[in-house]
Amino acid sequence: MRRTILALFLAALMMPSSAEAQLEPIELDQGATGLALVLRQLAAGASYMEVTAHPDDENNGLLVMLNRGRGLRTALLTVTRGDGGQNEIGPEILDALGILRSAELMAMHRIDGAEQYFTRAYEFGYSFSVEETLEKWGKEEILADVVKIIRTERPDVVTHLPTTGEGGGQHHQTSARLAREAFEAAADPNRFPEQLADGLRPWQVLKMYERFGGMGFGGASEAGAGVVRMNTGVYDPVLGRTYAQMGAEARSMHRCQSMSQMRGLPGEAISFWFLENSVLDSDGTESDIFEGVEMGLDRLLDFIRGEEDAAGFFIEGLAELKSHVVRATEAYDALEPWQTLPGLRDGITTVRELRAAVAASALSDDAKHDLEHRLALKEEQFGRALALAHGVAVETVAEAGEVVPGSTFDVNFVVANQSPEPIGVTGVEVITPAGWSVQNESGSAVGQLGAGERVQSNFAVRVADDADYSRPFWERNYEVDRYDIHDESSLGLPFAPAPVHARLTFRSGDVDVVVEEPVQYRYAGEWVGTEKQQRITVLPTLSVNVSPRVVVYPVGAESREISVEIIYKGDEPAEGSLRLDVPAGWDVTPAQAPLRFARKGEAAVVQFEVAAPADVEVNEFTVDAVATMNGQEYAEGYQTIDYHHIEKRYIFRSSRATVETLDIRVAPVSVGYVMGAGDDVPSAIQQLGLDVTMLDEEALAEGDLSQYDIIVTGVRAYLTRQDLRAYNQRLIDYVEQGGTVLVQYNKFEFNDAQWGPYPIEVGRDRVTVEEAPMRILDPTHPVFTYPNTVTENDWNDWIQERGTYFIGEMDDRYVDLLASEDPWEYNAGEKRGILVETRHGEGRWMYTGLGFFRQLPEGVSDAYKFFANILSLPQAQNRPISQ
Repeated sequence: MRRTILALFLAALMMPSSAEAQLEPIELDQGATGLALVLRQLAAGASYMEVTAHPDDENNGLLVMLNRGRGLRTALLTVTRGDGGQNEIGPEILDALGILRSAELMAMHRIDGAEQYFTRAYEFGYSFSVEETLEKWGKEEILADVVKIIRTERPDVVTHLPTTGEGGGQHHQTSARLAREAFEAAADPNRFPEQLADGLRPWQVLKMYERFGGMGFGGASEAGAGVVRMNTGVYDPVLGRTYAQMGAEARSMHRCQSMSQMRGLPGEAISFWFLENSVLDSDGTESDIFEGVEMGLDRLLDFIRGEEDAAGFFIEGLAELKSHVVRATEAYDALEPWQTLPGLRDGITTVRELRAAVAASALSDDAKHDLEHRLALKEEQFGRALALAHGVAVETVAEAGEVVPGSTFDVNFVVANQSPEPIGVTGVEVITPAGWSVQNESGSAVGQLGAGERVQSNFAVRVADDADYSRPFWERNYEVDRYDIHDESSLGLPFAPAPVHARLTFRSGDVDVVVEEPVQYRYAGEWVGTEKQQRITVLPTLSVNVSPRVVVYPVGAESREISVEIIYKGDEPAEGSLRLDVPAGWDVTPAQAPLRFARKGEAAVVQFEVAAPADVEVNEFTVDAVATMNGQEYAEGYQTIDYHHIEKRYIFRSSRATVETLDIRVAPVSVGYVMGAGDDVPSAIQQLGLDVTMLDEEALAEGDLSQYDIIVTGVRAYLTRQDLRAYNQRLIDYVEQGGTVLVQYNKFEFNDAQWGPYPIEVGRDRVTVEEAPMRILDPTHPVFTYPNTVTENDWNDWIQERGTYFIGEMDDRYVDLLASEDPWEYNAGEKRGILVETRHGEGRWMYTGLGFFRQLPEGVSDAYKFFANILSLPQAQNRPISQ
């Protein structure tokens, strides 16, 4: 035993960090430590699910303790993808943010070990009302999703967030109430019977717990009798840290939410849970959420209760299976993991025999279903353990990660045996969708492999001419706050399965073992020390991306520029053309542009000038970019979502721009912009006909700021721009000398120091209803009169919210200009701090929590009108107007 612990310790010291990899298992899941963890899983028979509202609501330490520590199957059901939140590392918002946060969850689960599920609910923004949330989501539709996922995963214990309370946003309470109702609904065959017709069966969760405390729902000090305390601050020698510490590492993957990147410290870490519902007897003095639930393999005996006469074979076989697990575990040696092979071979043989015997038995259909559900997982775990005990390495590397219909790419398939115990490779396959073809070009990865030997095959894979693109299987439905699902079989999954897999079949002793994993493309990322990994992704030969997607066209303007980026992914040189389809009577220059590409990955940008008729009316129009190549038209593009901690993902969009003709005016001011976390506000300013200069560190440190009439700081700029914090005094001096500064929303990093000319702090107030009435506190202020008249009726068609993180405490020298109020009980009272101003020296300093970063890219006309007035403030006295 001392030898085993020493080996694990030395292995942990030599492990490089793999948290940034995207497809490969982390080091703890490889080699001897990986085998030690799988042995824990082989001995476990219970399962757990946590239900939350958004990415970052989960208890990562608990997931690690139950999965890594106890070997239980764990799952996280996140009701939304977090689409309506903020992004603190880049420009993705709304649907794209949902993909980023989903990818971050997948990166997180490589560490905490949980499975991931979602419902169709779209996170429409912060809400103070359970009723509003259920109405927007559609209660029955999302409840059906929760029930379906519970019936699919079949967890024994489920936990959820608090069902009541004023804090944290009512999506949390809504998700909890849906989980609570699903406790009985999932077990009721009369609820959602269509799921049973599709092959699912009712499922009775044994116990359900509600989280107690945290997230604005009360503190741990309030925990009394009947509250279960789960301490995840327990040290695990295999992991080399406490469960809470490993949970903190997993949680750090929520980077777009500015989650801490610091290592967790050892020590007690307690979460509190209240038993909400149970079909088991309880005296209310539980010390563990699994108290009363059999966590070992004997949990499977519960599925044959009342059928013992027909289940003698299973009782006997399960006892045999348990003995094989014990034998393998006792034989485990970190320096000689292959000592576990005899027990593992016998174990997988017994599992397979049990699966066949159960299927052929006289047991009830319910018993067969539940036994097969858990035995199939056991067979997969035994196969993984055998591969780890042999040190089998499977490397399937593609020459490309992005492919197009009709293209061909090579896959290098390498199999190595890294133990002294021989294996027989009996089959290597590259599995593809229907219509694709695979040809073995060279090598033969088949045969007997001794210690340290390897075999290799090379395959040529041809993508079907009509292959589906690797687009998300969900698409936002703008009529409701739910996603439409294009592939119902994928409902609940984080992403569609990889289209190309590698399958290895090898023989260990007299046992056949199958290992399957996605074929991956590897490349050096943009970040130092980062290998990026990507599954095969099918993209269009031509990607057509228009910018901006919403074009603002002030009535009377001469023209507007629409930029079209074409990305070519074909393998051979090609030619084509690009055109803009504009409304009748509009002019576009050029009428058509030629396209010529010499190689894969080449891109071109074509600038079109679009002019409306002189008598155009205020309205909404569409302009379509269409590329033609080899007789095929392409009218969509994709946005790449790529960061060093996630696998590269894509969101597809039509190549259509919406042109909004507006009766709007703006003064001819010069604008400097300090980009923060990333937003599209500078593009919106340009569409008003103004020049925008992006201010970098040199400009902030020593540039001539007086050349700008107004300087605008982007979203969360005081979080992401160290140079802005360092040289903020230059902005204050600029204001004192007559300049105008507009600070867009920040969170509490703004309170770390004094960034305004006088004391001011960001608070927690927000207005979540996008239609909430706006009250103008000083109608004579030029921000409401020049150059556009803005009244309390000019706040229409906003999306998601009015704004967030309004100013809380401030010096008396600041003046409030706007007020608003939500209709919700939990956000009662008029909110101010929405737009504040102070005069400092000869200039003006302003802060706004209004969500311009959401409104302007969506072309909200009233938001544009008001933003034009803010930008025009430096010229409010001179009153020149630019169309």
